[in-house]
Amino acid sequence: MDNLESVTSLLVERKSLYGKLLQCSRAQLGLFDRLRSEEELPAEFLELQDQWESTSSDINEIQKKLDEMAPEMGIQDSELVEIMQECIENMSLLQQKLTAYKESLGGDFQNIRDQRTLMNAYYGGARKTPVSFYFDEKN
Repeated sequence: MDNLESVTSLLVERKSLYGKLLQCSRAQLGLFDRLRSEEELPAEFLELQDQWESTSSDINEIQKKLDEMAPEMGIQDSELVEIMQECIENMSLLQQKLTAYKESLGGDFQNIRDQRTLMNAYYGGARKTPVSFYFDEKN
């Protein structure tokens, strides 16, 4: 009976932790939805990522205990399965948004690099003499 109570309490705790993961993923998506393309990711986003990692680690520890105590027991809670599926969907959306954000930043860096190259070519910003290497044919 004691083993059954331990397994039950671990199952309840695991479900609670998956609920925390779901809240974390929703909060990250919410932050991203409020983010403008030119803004930096807020520190809260990274805090949520740390919380995600910590909670995932706790879930893994509980799962190891459950595997030792009741190895034949799978995930039989349909509500937990729904929570897990929503977490997966949220993380997939978040990954797409992060990729798009990274690409927009990459484009900004490329524009800066191109502008610096033009400035150096026409005005010699990196040289000590003020003579340009390129001339506009129209002038």
